[in-house]
Amino acid sequence: MAQLDLVKYFGGNGKLDEANESEIARCILQSQVAVYKALCVISSVQEEMGEGIYRELENLYRRKHITEGLSKWVLKAHKDGALSATEAHAILHPLNHMVAECVQLLSERAEGFMEADGHRPSIEGKAEFEAAMEAAEEKVGEAEAKEEAQEETEKEAREEAREAKEEAKDFKEEAKSDSPPPQDTPPPPPPTGLADAS
Repeated sequence: MAQLDLVKYFGGNGKLDEANESEIARCILQSQVAVYKALCVISSVQEEMGEGIYRELENLYRRKHITEGLSKWVLKAHKDGALSATEAHAILHPLNHMVAECVQLLSERAEGFMEADGHRPSIEGKAEFEAAMEAAEEKVGEAEAKEEAQEETEKEAREEAREAKEEAKDFKEEAKSDSPPPQDTPPPPPPTGLADAS
């Protein structure tokens, strides 16, 4: 990615085809050589680690990534109003503990700390994670049910309002048709008592 950006910003026409761009080409080649050397080192380190430790590290990274993704999803659900603050906190609390445990284990492994048998037992962490996942799924299910119930209530309220409008309109039309038509009535006679007094 950085190599492409180097060509994009300093390559003039997007290609390294001129003599004065040879320094840029050399930088890109040195970068590619360093990347390939790093890939070779990664491969040899993975071989030296052994299958068990490599799988444990891979699972730790995967667990951390999944847990962080779930945490972001819960925060978005709270922001959108699907979860209350209390529900979001109840779900996020064990997830945050799981992320902290993963970071701690990754840090220990980076420093070379291992248990006597070669790996740290993670049964407790797995049980906590599964319990957190079950609680999260339950809360998400409750939130979805609550949202569906709210949508159904809003739909019923809109239907009732529409029916009430129609009934009012029908009643108004019915009242107009039932009332007798206005009759021509002569104007009332002028008051006679006042005319005589003057």
